[in-house]
Amino acid sequence: MNWHRMTERLRAALDTAGIEDVQVIDDARSAALHLTEGRVVVLTDPPTLDFTTWDITTAEISVLVIAGPESEPNAAFDRIMPVIEALRIPLEADRAEPVTFHDVQGPGWPAYRLTSNHEWSTT
Repeated sequence: MNWHRMTERLRAALDTAGIEDVQVIDDARSAALHLTEGRVVVLTDPPTLDFTTWDITTAEISVLVIAGPESEPNAAFDRIMPVIEALRIPLEADRAEPVTFHDVQGPGWPAYRLTSNHEWSTT
């Protein structure tokens, strides 16, 4: 997967699934604003690279799906699950793990971290 185009691919997958009120971002600093406005946030991070051998590189791609309300994790997870279903195949996700997203303003937002591993040869 081309990481540079991930944000566009994730937006397209959400549009295809008909899921609205989701903001796809690549800057964690703006997450709280969208969350307090009631949106689900999909936050992309640059991939983690492992240089397995001199000619094999593995990239771990990580995406957070975050939602509120902060005080009602079950309601938040109900909002997160359709987004995970829409993104797991285009992302080629290997795993979805419940986590808490912390910003500077509060105790933390319910979230899931989707991860995907891709290996390629540089030769």
